Amino acid sequence: MTPHELVAELVVPKIRSLIASRLIEKGMSQIKIAKLLGVSQPMISKYLKESEEETLKKLSSVGIREGEIIPVLDILVDLLVQGKYGEYLSVLTSYLNSLLSRGVLCQFHRSQFPYIPQDCEICMQAFQSITDPLVEDVRNAYELLAIHPLIPAFVPQVGMNIVSSLPSPKSINDTVGYSGRIVKVGKRIQAVGIPIRGGSQHTGKVLLSIARFLKDIRGCVVIKYSEECLNSFKRRNMSVIRLGPHKSEEEFFTDLSSEIRRVKSVDVIADLGGIGMEPVIYVLGSSAVEAAKKVISCLDELSK
Repeated sequence: MTPHELVAELVVPKIRSLIASRLIEKGMSQIKIAKLLGVSQPMISKYLKESEEETLKKLSSVGIREGEIIPVLDILVDLLVQGKYGEYLSVLTSYLNSLLSRGVLCQFHRSQFPYIPQDCEICMQAFQSITDPLVEDVRNAYELLAIHPLIPAFVPQVGMNIVSSLPSPKSINDTVGYSGRIVKVGKRIQAVGIPIRGGSQHTGKVLLSIARFLKDIRGCVVIKYSEECLNSFKRRNMSVIRLGPHKSEEEFFTDLSSEIRRVKSVDVIADLGGIGMEPVIYVLGSSAVEAAKKVISCLDELSK
């Protein structure tokens, strides 16, 4: 079995199954889902007989962790709901190729076919330029925010950033953020730089500090401090933590760790800033896309 056959037979059907389950929850019919995913309606029905937990276990058995696939699913489902089928294919193809390029499936592949040499690096060499799923998460979050008419008004003076991280990140290289910042340009926002590993040192470090205690938080969007926004988040029953003011950046991270250690969950961190630090709001989520959606829910209310 070639690596591509492995992906086609053991990975793609499971991803389709998870996507189908989520689209059903959004009220989409089995017939429409079948057309979108390129399979028959009876196949969709078969997918839905298996629980998400069972499907995730099967993906885990070939080397794909739940914490990795969930953010990718969020992106894929959002693209299908928005009718962006071309982008859906691009993200899915990039992700499948990334599994091969990163050697995620190698151990399982060798367990099934012991004749594969231990030093085999065919996939890593063939897919060296594959898009990182975290990069896709950050880009999709940016695209969601960029089209909202109010977002330019909520760009901090130092600029925005969007960050996504791997599950249980250990270092800044386990996060992706914009290498520059996202700035206000007239009536729109513009990304300066590209999303790369370790691209945002400060926000990446914020996410690392939070992930030490709250494993489900893997995305962050930084916006301008606004009491209006904070009140909007609270009206939506989102949990808000206030920090600061601080005498230094070091004190900020000390205060952040102290507060995060005390709570079971958090959606928003309102930071009052301090010496050399502009007040900002950190909006958090299980992915950068989810964090962006929370920002958009606030802006939608304020625009009414």
